Amino acid sequence: MNIKRRARRLALGAYNEYKYLTWSSRRRDAVGEYCDDARNKLRRFSPKPAGDCESQCFLPTDPGVDLSVVVPAYNVEDYVAECLNSILNQKTRYSYEIICVDDGSTDRSGAILEGFQGIKIVRQANGGLTRARNVGLNHARGKYVYFIDSDDVAAPGTIETLLNKAYETDYDIVSAGFYRFNEDGFRKNFPGIKVDSRNSSVKDMWKAHCYYWGKIYKRTLFESFRPPEGYLIEDMSYTHIMTRICKSFAHIPEPLYGYRINPKGIMATLNANPKASDQYWLVEWIIKEAERRRFDMRDVKKGLIRELGPFLFNRSIRLDLEHRSILFSCASDLVGTWDLSQLNKKQKRVFAALKRKDFAQWERASSTW
Repeated sequence: MNIKRRARRLALGAYNEYKYLTWSSRRRDAVGEYCDDARNKLRRFSPKPAGDCESQCFLPTDPGVDLSVVVPAYNVEDYVAECLNSILNQKTRYSYEIICVDDGSTDRSGAILEGFQGIKIVRQANGGLTRARNVGLNHARGKYVYFIDSDDVAAPGTIETLLNKAYETDYDIVSAGFYRFNEDGFRKNFPGIKVDSRNSSVKDMWKAHCYYWGKIYKRTLFESFRPPEGYLIEDMSYTHIMTRICKSFAHIPEPLYGYRINPKGIMATLNANPKASDQYWLVEWIIKEAERRRFDMRDVKKGLIRELGPFLFNRSIRLDLEHRSILFSCASDLVGTWDLSQLNKKQKRVFAALKRKDFAQWERASSTW
């Protein structure tokens, strides 16, 4: 299996190298350029979120159950029942609670939640996914916390498998593989690479999947850190902050989380949404937070090249050229003062394009990462 995975990686790498060498702009009639005063212009397109979060308190102080399952719900009347049933039907020896945060739904989601027994419902005005998760944390009583989005499902045995591993050696975070599925019967597994370490490096954790959902966390991790609210792409704060706070981590390749391909979901519509600018704004937030925590900033910035390259490129691909040029210019201004060495080939290409303020080269390097 490892040989097949390595062969696929080599084939993909060769294909991307071919694309890089033969790449030509898809928009020859309108080539983006560097923009002056880009940050102020970006504010007019999509203001930087405040990044505040709800007050951090837990009730009670001592864990009352092994696991708190936090389910944010907003206008998911077609899916939320399936999600909750997948959690309620878990067969496990461990105790767990379900906290469902109705984030100001305007459809039948709230009424559907009322039809379930054995779950705690918290209602709030619409504040976004991250605020709903943070509010759920404020009500969590578990030693561990698990996040699941309300249009997704937990595979049978998820809670038992994750908690078995967590209690084995008192891990801070345990994650598992996931699978994508849709209503037409499509399913594809994303197992990730097995990681089992008491002193996990950030790179080890990045080999697993860097999303908030599908993992169990020690609740105490969130007493010193909460993902910032108002941003549409909050998983970046896990990738670059939570991975450096965590002291022990394990990843199980078994696909235990079902990620629904939802054509109306956030990620399906993001690259045409002005809030795609949050990809840049959150990089600024991460740098400030990493400096406050005295992380190795050279290491942090190396990781952020990917965020300012292929992720920024892909998440803004359907925005108009002016908006994309402004995003590129913000990234170029930010990276302009960085002095980084020992980068891999992909990082070097994106980094060089940003330093040179070369929009076309940035597109080329980012699209063939």
